Amino acid sequence: YALTKEVVVNIGFDYIKDVVLAHMNIVNQGWRINDQYAIKTLSRDETLEEEGYLVKKELSENEREKVGKYLIGISKWIEKKGKRVGFTDAGKRRDIIQRLGESKQYPSYHRGWGMHSSIYDGKQLSVIIPVQNEEETIEQVILEARKIEPLEIIVVVNGSTDQTANIAKRLGATIIEYNERLGHNVG
Repeated sequence: YALTKEVVVNIGFDYIKDVVLAHMNIVNQGWRINDQYAIKTLSRDETLEEEGYLVKKELSENEREKVGKYLIGISKWIEKKGKRVGFTDAGKRRDIIQRLGESKQYPSYHRGWGMHSSIYDGKQLSVIIPVQNEEETIEQVILEARKIEPLEIIVVVNGSTDQTANIAKRLGATIIEYNERLGHNVG
């Protein structure tokens, strides 16, 4: 690790005692972390395949210890900061999803159609498309998705005020529709 003097002053000189928590403090305080100058080395049990992926049979004792420290550090951080770890929900409406689940009420649902594909070695493909006010583009997206022979195309309509859901229904997609805008990555 290489830290500027300003970072060390802000996170405290005893940062070396718990590098994981120091790392989290650096992130929390908004410091820039740069790894583009990292020197990559391989141990004897590592190889680079043609695609450039690192392949390793198992972690070394040192690596297992580091992973353990990170897990402990992250759990301490979550205990200290709460499950959102200090990040906002950016306007997400998780309360709506929770309320729907608790009351066993589910959003509007319309079952569409799909096809059993023979191109995935017996497996079937589902395409899930989250949308909000996409009436200009949803038709082309669904038509393109049909080319890969999905068993189903599920369009999750997130608070749209246009004709997105109707267009998707007309094209045979399964529709799950929320009347209120929930935000991204909510359910």
